[in-house]
This record gives sequence, C-alpha cells and structure tokens, in this order.
Amino acid sequence: MTEKNGKNVIHTEHLKKYYIMGDIEVRALHDISLDVNYGEFTAIMGPSGSGKSTLMNILGCLDRPTGGLYILDGTDVSSMDDSKLAEVRNKKIGFVFQSFNLLSRSSALENVMMPLLYSRNKDHAKERAAEVLDLVGLGSRLGHKPKELSGGQQQRVAIARALINDPEIIMADEPTGNLDSKSGKEIMQILISLNQDKGKTILMVTHDPKIGRQVPRVISVFDGMIGTEEEQEIIKNWQNPDFLNVSGLKKPDSASVSLKKEQINPNGNGKMKNEAKETVSNPFSDTFGTDDNDLEEEEESSAADALAEAFGNRKKVANEELPAGKQFLVNPIKGNEEGKTA
Repeated sequence: MTEKNGKNVIHTEHLKKYYIMGDIEVRALHDISLDVNYGEFTAIMGPSGSGKSTLMNILGCLDRPTGGLYILDGTDVSSMDDSKLAEVRNKKIGFVFQSFNLLSRSSALENVMMPLLYSRNKDHAKERAAEVLDLVGLGSRLGHKPKELSGGQQQRVAIARALINDPEIIMADEPTGNLDSKSGKEIMQILISLNQDKGKTILMVTHDPKIGRQVPRVISVFDGMIGTEEEQEIIKNWQNPDFLNVSGLKKPDSASVSLKKEQINPNGNGKMKNEAKETVSNPFSDTFGTDDNDLEEEEESSAADALAEAFGNRKKVANEELPAGKQFLVNPIKGNEEGKTA
C-alpha cells in the first residue's frame, strides 16, 4: 500500500470525455468533479447510457479524459500516455469483471499470476498467487481450470487476480451480475472483507437498487454528469418512496396493489382468478429495466444482504433484529460471525 498523500485516493476536477462522430460531438462525460477517500466502499449507479462505464474506464486508467484533472493516489494521470497509464493501472488498481475474463486453458494459479507478467516485481510469483487464492478460499483449487470451477469460484479467481499486485483500489463491474444469489452473497462478503479488514478502496458499478440502498455511498451518473441530491435519492431508494413527487410521480396507492378478498380463489388455495389479476405500473421500469413487482416490499437480494449485515443500513437481516451495539463481522471463508461488539 502506498503512502497516503491526504485522504483522497481519487480526485477529479471538471473531468470530461467527448467523442466526435462525423459532424456530431457526443458528450459522454461532462464536468465530473468527485473525491473518493482511502478505504471507502462506493457504488457507481445510473441508467444505461448515462456514462458510468465511461467514468469507470477513466478512473481505472483504461482511457484518458478529453479534459479536466484526475489525481490517482497522489499522481496526476490526466494526460499520461498509454505506456505510463498501463504501469499505473497495473500497480494501483485491481479489476473484477462481471464475466470473469479468465483464460480458459490456464489454471487458477496461472490466471492469478497473469498481472505479474507486466509487473516489475515478479519475485515468488507462484507463492504470492497461491497466497491470494487461499485468501479467497481456493487454496485447494490451484490447478483447476475455469471450466472445472463454478461461477462463484471463477469470480473468486478473478478477485485473487485483482489482488496479486496489492493494489490500492479494487474496481468491480457488476461483480455479482452473473451469479446466483448464494454465490453473489459470498463474493460480496469477500469484497466487504477486503474493504474492512485489508483497507482496500472498493469502487463498484451496479444496476441493482437493492445493493445501492445498502452501500455506504452511491455516486449516481445521469446524462454524463453527477446526479443532483434528488437524483441520488431516486436512484438509491426508488423502491420505497414517498419521495417520488420530486419528479411528479406518485407511489401507487396501497389499495391498488392489494387483492380484495373476493379476488381470491374461493377454494382457499391462495391462487387468483385470471380475470381478477391486477398489475402495477412501475414508473422507472423503462429507465432501470426492473419488474413491476419491484415496487412492492420484498426480501433483499443476497448480495444486498451481505452489505446490510456489514454496514448496518437495514433494520432487519434474515428476519432477525440486529442486537443493539453489535455488528456483523464478515469473514469470506469462515462465514458470518455475529455478536461481536463494535
């Protein structure tokens, strides 16, 4: 870990990214000014086409801005050439992708060692790779190829690969998007553990508003710009709102989503008559691509559960009240350990 120059690992001022398409100038990002502190757990959220992927690419040193200032871990990377950007990226940032991006013919150990090919520090490569694989619970799977691993195990390999150079920041693009709920929770617990136990800064792109409601901080992006306070609240809390009137939309009346007694099948099996079934229009479905039923109260996704347990942003976890003055401590291998005093 590098010496921390101030509290910001990421600092941008008036960042912009423009593309020229024929005679048209496309403003993918415009006037982005933000700070991310060392050790923060932050999510970037926004509708499709909002510019969040472009922002993530620039923050991850995969692309350069058209203008503005970007200071990464005390270094101005705004106008670095590709070679220098690659060196900074390899040293300071670890990437976790939704689709894992593992080499299919290489073992877990070989996949984790890949970033060391571009690093100046290649000493004890196998030992270091084995160590980080053990950290994510795959110490017994070193020789397995991706096809011999489950989706959750493949994502663990990807996280180990991101950790091999001990980066300051882990950037995760929909890290649980291709996983079932159980595996998603396990992956989220690993990221939380890296944040809380190892002090890693986590910057994660997600479309899931359930996850957005549980992370300590959300950066919302709309039309290539940082969202206003109202937009930040909309993107985090749209499932439960009395706030919807900020955009002229109303939360559906509870009577409109509840079934009347006479609409229930009289045989007592709880099934609705086809002609009595009602649906609720979700005003955000076109923007966020969610089901109408998401407006109703429902249990959080498992990845969101892990965040709620770690950061205490929800009153109930697994239908049980959290003890006063207590918190959940998460170990990605040993599981949840409840009842430790904060």
